[in-house]
Amino acid sequence: MCDVIEQGEIKVGRETKSRFHDGIEVQWNHLECIENKYNFKSTPLSTMKGWEKLRWDDILHIKTIVEDDVPIATDKIEKIKKKNERFWKAKDKLSEVQAKLLRELLTENGIIYGEKIDNEILYDAAADMLEFGVMEECPQCHERKLENHIINIVCRGNMTEFVKCDYKTNDIDSIKRYKANISEKVSGLDKKKILSCWVFPDDYPTESFCESNTNGNIKEENCLEKDNEIESEVPPKKELYGMYILVKGTPKYLGSSISEWQNLIIDYGGNIVKNVADATVCLSTNEDMESGKATGIRDAKETLTCLTLEWIDELTDRKGEFMKLRSKEGAEKYLCEGCEWKTEIVKKKYHEKEGIIKETFKPTADSEIMKYSPNNSLGNGTEIYVEDDPVCGWTAYNVVLSKTDLDSGANSVYRMQIVKKGKKYQMMFEWGRIGGTLHNTFRNGSLSNILSEWIKKFKECTGNDWENRLQFKKVGGKYFMQALDTGKDETERKKLMNEETRKKMEEKRQELKEKAKENYLDPRVSDLIKMIFDTDMMKNTLQKAGLNLSNMPLGKIKIEQMKEAMRVLSKLSDILSKDSEMTEKQKEVQIKDLTTKYYTFVPHIISGSTIPMIDNDEKIKKELKLVETMCDVGEAMKLIEEDEGMDLDEITQIYSHYKSLNTKITALDKDSERYKLLEEYFTNNQETNSWRKTTKLVDIFEIEREGERARYQPHTDDLNRQLLYHGSRLTNFVGILSTGLRIAPPEAPCNGYRYGKGLYFANCASKSVSYCTYNNENRGCILFCEVALGKQWETPKDKYMEKPQPGTDSTYALGMVEPDPKDTITLEDGVKVAKGKIISTGLQTWNSHSELVVYDVARVNIRYLAIFQL
Repeated sequence: MCDVIEQGEIKVGRETKSRFHDGIEVQWNHLECIENKYNFKSTPLSTMKGWEKLRWDDILHIKTIVEDDVPIATDKIEKIKKKNERFWKAKDKLSEVQAKLLRELLTENGIIYGEKIDNEILYDAAADMLEFGVMEECPQCHERKLENHIINIVCRGNMTEFVKCDYKTNDIDSIKRYKANISEKVSGLDKKKILSCWVFPDDYPTESFCESNTNGNIKEENCLEKDNEIESEVPPKKELYGMYILVKGTPKYLGSSISEWQNLIIDYGGNIVKNVADATVCLSTNEDMESGKATGIRDAKETLTCLTLEWIDELTDRKGEFMKLRSKEGAEKYLCEGCEWKTEIVKKKYHEKEGIIKETFKPTADSEIMKYSPNNSLGNGTEIYVEDDPVCGWTAYNVVLSKTDLDSGANSVYRMQIVKKGKKYQMMFEWGRIGGTLHNTFRNGSLSNILSEWIKKFKECTGNDWENRLQFKKVGGKYFMQALDTGKDETERKKLMNEETRKKMEEKRQELKEKAKENYLDPRVSDLIKMIFDTDMMKNTLQKAGLNLSNMPLGKIKIEQMKEAMRVLSKLSDILSKDSEMTEKQKEVQIKDLTTKYYTFVPHIISGSTIPMIDNDEKIKKELKLVETMCDVGEAMKLIEEDEGMDLDEITQIYSHYKSLNTKITALDKDSERYKLLEEYFTNNQETNSWRKTTKLVDIFEIEREGERARYQPHTDDLNRQLLYHGSRLTNFVGILSTGLRIAPPEAPCNGYRYGKGLYFANCASKSVSYCTYNNENRGCILFCEVALGKQWETPKDKYMEKPQPGTDSTYALGMVEPDPKDTITLEDGVKVAKGKIISTGLQTWNSHSELVVYDVARVNIRYLAIFQL
């Protein structure tokens, strides 16, 4: 990295991830210093940023050094050269104008840039606007974020809240231009008078973008019109809402320091600014205005509405018709002597927001939102700063933000916290890749200064105003705010537990304890319960599937949110289907949008710098399995949480878990004929090869789910009842035993099911075992189910269906291997058991093994559950 690069010299930067903030740092070098390093000469020109805006001679020079893969048509060279020269002539003229004034100028013309944007971009945009005109909205995303790169025009907007716009055109004359407006405020602050004396070229547009509203080319919100709506009455402590106040003067006349006045302004909902360009009003005194000794006070007098201290005293006291003091009608009499009304003092009027419900619950000390980072400690007594905001109610200053960007590969988390200890305050920003090491930085100072920076940073990260946090909306290219638990639900639950409820809970605890002793569970059954209720096993399974448990711990998995994730996957499936009428470009945008939305619902830990697009059926199936597992874990956690607060010992807790399943589980006698038959059935029904391992039965249990046998009773006369396997992830067995086998909900995409949404079974153990997952002892579970198949529809290939084919009761997807039919036996109750060894069927089908599918849960009766060992 070169220390000094003179103005006008070509500099080349290399982007690297910052260690000090959430973003990119650039290491700048002279062109000649980097020319022979980092494979610079073999770098394709198309991958380099900013070269198009160099001076023409420098562009030609760069094209001779690097790999020039951006040819310019011969017939366009002269035209582009002239535009480049005009652009640089305008930019050179603007070099003496302050960047903050150019930002204000661009904003007034509807061209908005973030606070952290490089000043060079502001000069580029202003030069382009003043030389060629204000560009229309992007024809693809309809945002006014087009940028002229001289040889082409590109968009920096967003197609959706999750997908960036990639519009680009080499036909730069196809974009309509409009006349820019240079306001008196901006030109008045330009001490060099460059803007006030600006002369537009002869070919400059004459139509302003406000005038063009008649033909609908530009959105109305881009026109600078005064807000004539009547303000709602501001609530207490919001009297200075929407004002950007500059304090100017000396302690002698102000009566106290400027910082004390600034603290007051923040306390009453105002915004502190440090320069005239950003202000709507100046707070000062007659004496300071007359002496003119305070730094910058003359600029404020010439440019802003300057009001006395009495005005702010009257307004914050809320006496009489105090709301008039927020307008010229009431505030004009408080003008400093010799000053005129220059600017509207309120930039953003206050309107009561519909749908906002003020939070009346104060977060509990042990809740998630009140946990501060170990890196953000002020010692013993540190706590998250909490305030009772007059509009939003109780607010803890602890925010977790996340961002997934498929284009840049970002999968980031950003945390903001303010902690306090006594009168000391500290703010911490913590950022990094989800699942990776986090970097951090800190701010110390007065509460008002820290809050001011918090508001600025939140807006910068999310695109939302902090005051609108209860109506948060995802903004394209910005972070999404995660919900943190405040302890409200748990507190409400405890509130409902009056003395009588507590008494009942204690009675239940004692009853469970006594029943656990009386109905001593077979140790084999206890081991099974511990195995399927093991939360560590659930965590490991979800982590292996890529879920970020830091952002979504087991207890935060909500079934409704998972249904939303399923709907997203279903939409992706529809887009990828052959029947979709979308263009390829539309598909690409929608896939990016929905993939990012899905990762917001289901946060992933993603290794590497590239975030995988969910753009084919296999990826959808993989994610669907994860979401289904999360649903089952969510159901299991509900049962586990029911026991919380009862302080149960291990034996009683296991018994309570057992009872919550509403299922009678009996360990089969390992010397019984039934155990030996099932063991033989399972052993014979496996084949081994290079990727399949033989599994061994460890234990078998008879299952009687409450109400299931009665539901199945109408099918007991079915002559085609078979004992079949059903394999599933270990995390799913609490849900299966408590609620039964379930058909996929309507929200689930269709392409995850080869023969439609139904219950799938196999007559080969190897097939069902392949759907199972295991604990850390390499043990899994498998079901033996009695299934009433009735009349079967046989098929050698896939076919999606929502119900059996007409005249049939189930689907029989023929496989290339099956148990030898000559060894099939029939039990005393008429159920067939195909206990033969695996043989080839001689068929050429789409299935390696046969699958049997029913579309009615009443046709299934779970008979046995077995534990097997890999």
